Amino acid sequence: LKNYNGMQLCFVANVANCEFISIVKPVIAPETVTITSGSELAVGSNMNLAATVGPEGAAQDVEWTIVTGGDYATLSDGVLTGVAAGEVTVKATAVGYENVYAEKTITVSSSVVPTEQAIYTLDGTVTGGSSGYAEASAITQSGVEWAVVGNTTMNPWRIGGKNLSGENRTVTCKSAFSDDITKVVVSTGTKTLSAVNSITLLVGTTEGASDVDSIQLTSGLVSANLEYARPEGHSWANCYFTVVFNVNAAGSNQYIQLNSVTLYAMK
Repeated sequence: LKNYNGMQLCFVANVANCEFISIVKPVIAPETVTITSGSELAVGSNMNLAATVGPEGAAQDVEWTIVTGGDYATLSDGVLTGVAAGEVTVKATAVGYENVYAEKTITVSSSVVPTEQAIYTLDGTVTGGSSGYAEASAITQSGVEWAVVGNTTMNPWRIGGKNLSGENRTVTCKSAFSDDITKVVVSTGTKTLSAVNSITLLVGTTEGASDVDSIQLTSGLVSANLEYARPEGHSWANCYFTVVFNVNAAGSNQYIQLNSVTLYAMK
């Protein structure tokens, strides 16, 4: 005797007078379905739906359908794709057994990855203020006031003066930015100055201060986009920003053009 899936079979040596029969493995009918997929999905992401069928030995084939929430996800070949934020209920049915199924609600959430974006630009091509190189022009753009020491009646603005030796000219924000600024880009144009010794970014908790950071650049300052990145581990939230031009002028009305000052943050 030999046991075969619960049946006792008899084997004989002399088969001359034996009758042969086919042995068919018994079918184990599905009784339960359990959905094992996760319960959260981001918009634009895919989820491979998965389920187990019980009892042990039952065929594991299931058919997937969306019961509710078809506006929030699509379903194709067992793959669920998030379309919009909301809840979607999926159903797994044992193939051939419509009354053996399970349902599960999956939350589709918006997945917004912050990116570095320009949040404010002081535009040096918008004329106004004063023509005096040593005077502080009060410039207000997009609700933010700046004090710009330079000729702001020109396009672009001109930072400089006459008979200068290591003189500072400043562009100062008169109110703090609440965003945690990640970098500041200063765009300069051509120059007629004898020298631009440095262009420094001051970051402080009060107007014109440098108690948070001071970053100085001394090369490649003309007709360039100068990038001042926030040091790792520092915060530039609720800070004031000042750009300091240190210049030399051998004659009168010499300058470097200031095209813009742009602040960036993660949004």
